[in-house]
Amino acid sequence: MKSGLPRETRFPRRTPRLKVRDEIRMVRPGLYLGRAYMDHAFILNFVLTNKDVDKAGRAEFETGQIRDDCWPGTQKRVLAAR
Repeated sequence: MKSGLPRETRFPRRTPRLKVRDEIRMVRPGLYLGRAYMDHAFILNFVLTNKDVDKAGRAEFETGQIRDDCWPGTQKRVLAAR
């Protein structure tokens, strides 16, 4: 039995989804080091800099009075205990 629909409609093309994840660590205010992964495989290291934030936070960093500069994200954290 033949269908009157075009082949693309009967068998939709599946596009693979890239699963990209990154990790970013603050070295000091204005300087961040990161790593990127794709499907659990390491891809690259990267550096993010912001000179204005670096200048503004340098005194606090040198005295150890640094405030939190990291965004905790939106994922729900679940504590697993046995």
